[in-house]
Amino acid sequence: MSGDESRESLPAPPTVWLLEDSPTHAGRFGAMLGEQYRLEHFADGAALLERLSQGGAPDVLVLDCALPGLGGIEVCRFVRQSRDELALPILMYTGARADSDGLLDSLAAGVNDFVAKSCPPAELLARLRTLVRVSQLHARAHRAEQARRETARLQASTRERFIGILGHDLRSPLAAVLMSAQLQRLDLPADAAPARHLVGVIERSARRMERMIADLLDFARARSEEGIPITRGAVDLGALCRRVIDELTAADPTRDLRLEAEPGVVGQWDADRMEQVVSNLVANALAYRVAATPVTVTVRGEAAEATIEVINEGSIDAQALAALFDPYRRGAGASGRPATGVGLGLYIVQSIVRAHGGAVEAGSAGGRTTFRVTLPRAAERSPP
Repeated sequence: MSGDESRESLPAPPTVWLLEDSPTHAGRFGAMLGEQYRLEHFADGAALLERLSQGGAPDVLVLDCALPGLGGIEVCRFVRQSRDELALPILMYTGARADSDGLLDSLAAGVNDFVAKSCPPAELLARLRTLVRVSQLHARAHRAEQARRETARLQASTRERFIGILGHDLRSPLAAVLMSAQLQRLDLPADAAPARHLVGVIERSARRMERMIADLLDFARARSEEGIPITRGAVDLGALCRRVIDELTAADPTRDLRLEAEPGVVGQWDADRMEQVVSNLVANALAYRVAATPVTVTVRGEAAEATIEVINEGSIDAQALAALFDPYRRGAGASGRPATGVGLGLYIVQSIVRAHGGAVEAGSAGGRTTFRVTLPRAAERSPP
């Protein structure tokens, strides 16, 4: 054996399960395998399937084509319901000369290869080695994929913990900056316009950073096992949307924000979190709308659920729609420049809505983009 073959060999011989009702043929098969393989013999298909259901599997299955009861083809069909041709290779082993119908039936059932019992030992061993190699390569690829996913999970977990710690630790110094700016503004004389403008810039920048940090903390909560916490209470959804629109309009009176709300759409929701949902969706619509066009918020209620829609002029292509709620996604705003923020707003919207047992979706057609939030009006168990 060469050095390369030695390095690639398994610690234990490959395992072969043989389905064969003839002790004579089973003995001959075992003699051909010798000590190169570990052989486990089954006289009927039901016993083999029961053994397979108990856990564990061979490297290769060898099935007699024609048996009383469950024959090789029937056993193959059962196996292929849970294991494909790479996960568990199957060699069909028959005493009869392979006719075209039998070959087609075997291949249709999911057999990897087909060999006659009368074949020379060298041919049988060559076919087994090929199938064992297929099984080993699949197992190796599966282990590598599991390791890759675990590494990615650990990296994501570490990153999210870091984000949470960073966001928490930034709040205190940022609060100090904001308070200092507010005190400076109070101490400035009325005619100190340049200084007041500079203090205003500091305050607005600090407020924007405050929102970014809040988004980072919500992102960390959303990715934790507990998820974003919500506190339910009776909420009038139309009144809530009115408050959000009034606040956004007061911040910039040039915005054209419209509300169409049915009266009495009341349900059990977290008012603060739902204000965050509406505010994020409207802010997103303002950032990506066609310039100087309105943003419309609608509220509708049915017996068991309520719906909020945020509609703006402007289209989103299909590729962008598919990843719209992914974290850290930012597109070009109405000005053509990237939108401000860290790209977590829509992800947080989705997390809050799901915590309420609802769903959010986006669609773009006819030159308009619509975000639709659907919420159960009564408290339901949140999805995992």
